[in-house]
Amino acid sequence: MGALAPAPIANRLAGTAIFIAALAWLLFGPAWARADAGPETGDAPATAARTADDRSELDKLADLPGIYVHDALDVYGSPLRIGRSDLPKLGGIAAVAGLLYAFDRDITRIFRRNRNEDFYRPIEQTGDFVEPACHIGSNQKYLLGTFGLGYALGMDRVADASIQIVECNLILGGINEAANVVVGRDRPYETDDPYRFSINGGSSFPSGHMVSAFASARIISHHFPCWPVKIGTHAAAAMSGMQRISSRAHWASDVFLSAVLGYAVAGKVIRLNEERSLRFAPVARTPGGGAGLGLAASF
Repeated sequence: MGALAPAPIANRLAGTAIFIAALAWLLFGPAWARADAGPETGDAPATAARTADDRSELDKLADLPGIYVHDALDVYGSPLRIGRSDLPKLGGIAAVAGLLYAFDRDITRIFRRNRNEDFYRPIEQTGDFVEPACHIGSNQKYLLGTFGLGYALGMDRVADASIQIVECNLILGGINEAANVVVGRDRPYETDDPYRFSINGGSSFPSGHMVSAFASARIISHHFPCWPVKIGTHAAAAMSGMQRISSRAHWASDVFLSAVLGYAVAGKVIRLNEERSLRFAPVARTPGGGAGLGLAASF
């Protein structure tokens, strides 16, 4: 088979411009919230007493569709809320992505050349093993089953992590489908030219596997914050990404930006859920017999 003819200069320029525009949205879109910092409560005096939620568990489950819609709109509207403090981090991510984009073809060839080497074969095999679990569509039924099991057994962290991954996948699935249509970057197995774009045709960017893998890694690590879990989940996600490159499913820049996107959206979903877990209401209090006003927190 002869070498593929290079795309015309106009197509390259148009495709590159579309890729950069999508990159800007993805980088400046998801809120880079500090998910692990917890919700801010301000300086107002507050009581730490918990109050019972008199709603049934079924009522709480009925809230899930509304929660998803609220969170999805919040994530999609994130570009309007970028602050100056985010710019250094985003600039660094853009620089790494740009460097990978410039050398996408060479990186793919290096991965292909070494995929059968002894040092790389375990990474490839681990990525092959993890890959089905990262499929953004087919893994939902297993996550919902895990949520149901955790809910039934009172394993709150298992239930919370599972349903938050489901929520992330739904939000990211919308971004993934829209970006595939708008960007239309051809996959490496379709062309040796990393700058070939087919609007409403290519589906290399973003990678659904990567957004789901790194979103899952962040959420699981947040709910089970021990080093073996953090290292294991992120290592598995990274090896899945390497497998996507060596199998020519995605370019390296696609994998990197998709990982960043999944990680960022997961952080936003975690923060939104934590903020919902704290509900404040004014209450009268009389410490030591004196009058006062405070806040009661309901979890």
